Amino acid sequence: MLMLLMVCCMAAAGQVRFRTAELQRLAEIVGKDSANQHRYVIHQTDSIVDHVGIRLFPDEMKRVAKAAVLPFLERYFLQLRHPSLGRTPAQMMRDDGFRFERGDMQTIEQLRDSDAFSYNFELRRYRASWSRNGKELLAVSFPKQYELLAGVNKIEAEELLEGDIRTSPKTTPTTSPSPSEGGELSSLNIPAMHSPPSEGSGEVIPSEGSGEVTGFLILPGVPYIDKRINSDLYVEKRDSTYRLIVDVRHPAESAANMLLSRFAPGDYTLCVDQTCYGYKRKKYEVQLRQWLSFCMESGCDVYCGIEEVTEKEVKASVFVVNQAEGYNHVLYVEVPLTTIDNQKGPVHARLDCYIPMHNVAGLFAKEKKKRNKEPKIYEK
Repeated sequence: MLMLLMVCCMAAAGQVRFRTAELQRLAEIVGKDSANQHRYVIHQTDSIVDHVGIRLFPDEMKRVAKAAVLPFLERYFLQLRHPSLGRTPAQMMRDDGFRFERGDMQTIEQLRDSDAFSYNFELRRYRASWSRNGKELLAVSFPKQYELLAGVNKIEAEELLEGDIRTSPKTTPTTSPSPSEGGELSSLNIPAMHSPPSEGSGEVIPSEGSGEVTGFLILPGVPYIDKRINSDLYVEKRDSTYRLIVDVRHPAESAANMLLSRFAPGDYTLCVDQTCYGYKRKKYEVQLRQWLSFCMESGCDVYCGIEEVTEKEVKASVFVVNQAEGYNHVLYVEVPLTTIDNQKGPVHARLDCYIPMHNVAGLFAKEKKKRNKEPKIYEK
């Protein structure tokens, strides 16, 4: 509680940084309610306040769940008590598509720590509820929409993205143990959706121009939009050890590995040309591995479709999908063959961020048309 009071006082004096102006507004409101500080929560990450709300859930529960729904409900209920822009709570809920299906704002005051909480989502909406002794006390529903869940508008989301990427770890790659030693490529951090390679799994493809079946194994992932847009990874066996391929002799497979896994060998710079609201563009550079760490920490799945392999580069589309928060990041990527050959260098990407799930298929088709071709994806 002492920390809460301190942050609120610093907020009022303009001495602490906030992720958004709305969080600062809420913190100032909380600071004035000195008699009820125990009923609120303020959270900081790296000296930046990134959450303010009514305390509904234990901190440990939010940390373990890693779900945007929990902090959203804490913040949104506080916002309903103190709407901005002169709106009433009813106007705010109507604008946001938020509904009380059982109970109302008064019911929130009756909730206990021991009440059972659950939530689920179907299609485009979440439903969250509290119950006691098997009887539902409070239930709300709301859209599965990133801007609503995160408490930001489109412009704020775009502006915050670069900083969010830069706070992600720059993971150091490791090699995998041999399957004969019980290894399942766990040190490569292969997502759970992939099957671990073994002598009898995956598809073995001989290397071109060689009579030896040295080739590589395909770790089958899952498709997205089109079967050729997927999360497949490609590994080769060297000295009884499986490694992700980055080899200019296999440019398509190498590019896919680089764009999907933090543990692909090499060190690459992602040169981002980000499309922003109002036809503006923002350019910056981050480590490719850091970008992938950000995607994983955000709860996203990453998929890659190789479009074309030329004499100079590999062209690909990358889809970063967050089902829980209802958005995609889409990157149109060019990987120079020199970057693959050197296992070091630039990877160029045009980025459209925080695209609602239902808009992605249309954007994909539009982009292919813009590139003056029928939609096609390179067959690896």
